[in-house]
Amino acid sequence: MLTDIGELMGVTFDQATQIAIHRESGGHPFIARQLASLLCKKVTIIQANIIIR
Repeated sequence: MLTDIGELMGVTFDQATQIAIHRESGGHPFIARQLASLLCKKVTIIQANIIIR
């Protein structure tokens, strides 16, 4: 899900980030989307559309 939504936003999440979001959200889709959104707002380094942690 995060991969598809990220593509719509022009953002790619690395696998470790996707796993962390899934773990922190407990697999709940709404919470995962909110965490991904927050991450996109807070991350300052974006290189070649890949979010760098």
